Amino acid sequence: MIRSLYMRIVVWFWLANLAVTATILSLTLISGAQPLARRWLAASLDLYAQTATDAYRNGGVSALDAYLDHVQSSVSMRAALIGSKGEVLSSHALPPGGLSLVEQTRTTGTAHFHYGREWLGTSIVRTPQGDYILLAQVDALRRFSRQVGAGGLVLKALGAFLAGCILCWLLARSITAPLRTLQTAVRSLGAGDLSVRVSPKIPPRNDELTDLAHEFDRMATEIESLRNEQQRLLGDISHELRSPLTRLSLSAELASRGDIESLGRMRKDITALDDLIEQILTLTRLDMQRQTRPLTSIPLDKLLLALVDDADFEARENGKSVTLEATQICSLRGEPGLLRSCLENVIRNAVRYAPVATAVRVVLEKRQRDKKSIAVVTVRDSGRGVPEESLGHIFEPFYRVTAAEDDGSGNQGSGLGLSISQRIVTLYGGSISAHNQETGGLVVVIEFPMAS
Repeated sequence: MIRSLYMRIVVWFWLANLAVTATILSLTLISGAQPLARRWLAASLDLYAQTATDAYRNGGVSALDAYLDHVQSSVSMRAALIGSKGEVLSSHALPPGGLSLVEQTRTTGTAHFHYGREWLGTSIVRTPQGDYILLAQVDALRRFSRQVGAGGLVLKALGAFLAGCILCWLLARSITAPLRTLQTAVRSLGAGDLSVRVSPKIPPRNDELTDLAHEFDRMATEIESLRNEQQRLLGDISHELRSPLTRLSLSAELASRGDIESLGRMRKDITALDDLIEQILTLTRLDMQRQTRPLTSIPLDKLLLALVDDADFEARENGKSVTLEATQICSLRGEPGLLRSCLENVIRNAVRYAPVATAVRVVLEKRQRDKKSIAVVTVRDSGRGVPEESLGHIFEPFYRVTAAEDDGSGNQGSGLGLSISQRIVTLYGGSISAHNQETGGLVVVIEFPMAS
């Protein structure tokens, strides 16, 4: 098994060359090699025939024989020149079987060829004094072995191999250099260095390796963000648990001294601690359920009506109310318990910050967007609203507006309700946002994609 990318490229490069060469040779053999040989032999004989005719006309038989001897020694081609009356002008004998080709050429006035172990061919030169015919015999194997000797063939093959190796090395280097950079970054990421990035270390290039580097950077950024969020969440959880645990410890100490009232405070702190742990577990489960979404048809209008009735019953104890001002029939696909928790958290949060003797108004309507139906739930309260700089943070875990901005009761909750609602909305493909009313109060808008 070849593990080196460079060696793989070299092997495949030469295999590809061999395949191409074999294909060309096969196609040449299938289509016939004679047309290629004919073109080569015809072009060569035309030149040799014209030169031989000029040598005979200018220098006679001696000049002609000298030229033909030179041709035979240089390119291994035996030739004879025939005059216009059919006489052999050179002292060289006609090659065997050549007489018939000469007669065919004289009769048709065109060159003729015969291909076998020996290549025979003619070429005709027309002059005012008559036509001259050059008859040539060529041993193809000897012809090419003289042109390319064994030593030359080895040197050329070696040169081609070295050139191919250099080309493959450059290609492999252009591929492996960014991959090694990516490999080093992956090791650093695995060792805990989440700040590592690859794109700045790779030269600008517009290919898949650049895309891979960008994807790695996005992954590293997401992992770093999740790690930072986890650390912040752990810090917030520790902070939130410290207060009730401290009060429980103090209440236990007082109870040990016979303070009966401290038992009531312990029960209250235990309930708050249980609610906090349950919300933390809910938040964790939501992060783990992003890949599994139960699909159950839910009548949102009926679910919201029941929630408003329950919330209004509880709100009346504090001199507040919750009303469902408008509703339309809407159906969603999801898990009823999660959607109930999502809407309940938003409504309870509005009731918590609404002033006494005011109402929290809830509206459910159906809208069309991009040819799709969406259910929109709007929850309005009449409180002080949220400072503009805090609007972007109220859906973060444990984020709470300062006590000076609530209803003065000091009951701010755990800071997880809206975060859980945001997780649930996102889990089912919706969106949640908040903004302040000009007349005062906060408006929370939840959008869900409706079931088909």
